[in-house]
Amino acid sequence: MNKRLSFLLSIFVVLFLSACASSKVDLSIDEKAKEPQADSLKAKFTLSLKNEKGEMQELSGVLFAVKEIRYRLELSGLFGVGVASLLWDKENWRMTLPTEKIYLDGQGYMIGDPSIRTLPLVNIHQLGNIFFGDLLPVPYKELNVKDSLDLEKVLAEDASGRPFQFVRKKESKEVLSLMQIGFGGVKETINFEEKKDFEGVNLPSKVIFYRDDEKYLELSLKKVQRETTWSTGVWRLIIPQNYKKWNN
Repeated sequence: MNKRLSFLLSIFVVLFLSACASSKVDLSIDEKAKEPQADSLKAKFTLSLKNEKGEMQELSGVLFAVKEIRYRLELSGLFGVGVASLLWDKENWRMTLPTEKIYLDGQGYMIGDPSIRTLPLVNIHQLGNIFFGDLLPVPYKELNVKDSLDLEKVLAEDASGRPFQFVRKKESKEVLSLMQIGFGGVKETINFEEKKDFEGVNLPSKVIFYRDDEKYLELSLKKVQRETTWSTGVWRLIIPQNYKKWNN
């Protein structure tokens, strides 16, 4: 896999990719597209991440989401040039990379490909829920709590029994960071910083991702619209005939 393609795919490791196969040429979701839905939002953000040369590159992103049901993500680069599009729902997902003229499709909520180091497995719901203010896996069970004067370090496990730990403020219970061991024993840490009010919900305006203590991506949240309406095209993603399928 070339470095540019690896870079583009690694973006979606952090923001919604999955790994299995589907055979449909067109993915669309039938619904009353213009009616507001509970737990729906539209979010605008920027991503700063290392490219294949080790330099930080900035992308703009728009996310349409109905919590844990469906997501549509658009990423664009300089001058608004489209970099990637993703449509995910409970049945399947589809992703296009226009600059490479390739697409991927599949099923499932675990993100990534364990055979490729740049695509470690990530839970799509854990990442999507950040935009709704749920910073920890849902549900989870606390196993042990160590506290200091102001902070608590909590050892916990998610619904599948996977262990993780997080740090929160002792009085307000505000979550500051989350750490877990990823594929290959890599330590993955997410810091939640600069909390702001987004239409009545307190969210981190900066989310910083680390692997083995090395920063590789920063998400800056700009705007969140809740209970929003959708255009009919949001839940439809067509693959051009000249695109090649990347995954099997």
